[in-house]
Amino acid sequence: MGAAELLQDLHSAGIRVSVDGENLVLRPAGKMQDGLREAVLKAKPELMRLLAHPGATSTLNSSVPSAQAWSAQDIQRYLARNARLIRWGWAEEDAADVAERLTRRDQDETDLRRACVECIHYAPRGQCSRHRAAQLASGVIGPDLATLLQRCPAHDPVIHTP
Repeated sequence: MGAAELLQDLHSAGIRVSVDGENLVLRPAGKMQDGLREAVLKAKPELMRLLAHPGATSTLNSSVPSAQAWSAQDIQRYLARNARLIRWGWAEEDAADVAERLTRRDQDETDLRRACVECIHYAPRGQCSRHRAAQLASGVIGPDLATLLQRCPAHDPVIHTP
């Protein structure tokens, strides 16, 4: 099994793979079965090379029917969103989950819903400066509402330039 297929298997098992220096980080570690663990150890150099060049993963074909391969633009949007949320103090795993969900939503061109965390009017401290235009009584937006996909009349997108 090559690194690309292994990444697909890990993704299908719900395991997120990232690189931290010279280490592979697999989360949640509790989902790692012995067979996958051995395969990761064998393929570590190839996985490191593949993950060091994220554009290479855009050619992967997932065995999950609803999943689409990510383009270079998808990867750039994901990275920008993830970095922005981490800068705002979000936990890495939460930031990665939200960034991935929004990137996958972008692949469905018919889904016009947006999240507050994508809006220029949303501040990292959980405030919406256009809450009245969004028909909200308060400008305080909790993290659950901030990541909820919705159709907001006050939404202005953050521009992600690849």
